[in-house]
Amino acid sequence: MTKEQEAACDKLVQASRMKVVQQVRDLGHYPKASVGRSLTERQLAWKLRRALKAKQFSLEQEVELQALRQASSEQEKELIQQVAARRAEASVCKAEGRAEYSARRAQELMQQVRDIGRYPKESRRGSAAQPTQGGLLEWQLAEKLRRARKEKQFSPEQEAELDALRLASQEAERLARTAADLARRAEELIQQVRDLGHYPKETRRGSAEQKLAEQIR
Repeated sequence: MTKEQEAACDKLVQASRMKVVQQVRDLGHYPKASVGRSLTERQLAWKLRRALKAKQFSLEQEVELQALRQASSEQEKELIQQVAARRAEASVCKAEGRAEYSARRAQELMQQVRDIGRYPKESRRGSAAQPTQGGLLEWQLAEKLRRARKEKQFSPEQEAELDALRLASQEAERLARTAADLARRAEELIQQVRDLGHYPKETRRGSAEQKLAEQIR
């Protein structure tokens, strides 16, 4: 190869180097060949990689390219941090929204329980086929209450109030059953007196009249 040809080749190589460097400048950041990048950027990244490997750039050009690579890396880090911050903020807002909804819903359920004056039962009063309207509403409230407690939607104070209402309701039911049993037993004794025809006397020991007299004493 003559000196003129060598000089011409050097000019072509230099022009190629300058073109690649200018394309990087025009891109505005150090090119990458990763998935998601444009075809033009990927092709430029491959050219740049081959040229760097072949030591085709001058020292000044390598310094400039290295500065662009560092600047691009810092920009990417900052962008990633910004995206992470926005996602975290969105997550907090979403969580606050759920918490606000849960608190409002819990308060609504508490007020409905207070309105009926007792802890709701998970049973529909009336026949299985035709439950009463009140029984159906109470059953629906009991279902909502059970799910809300399972999902921990109530505050400790609300949980304590619900526990107290449940205990009071259980005690009231027990007393009501006892009163009903006593009333039924009293009616049975009164009917036995009616059947006897007079107030029983404690006369003949072991007799039915004697036993009845002892029971109503």
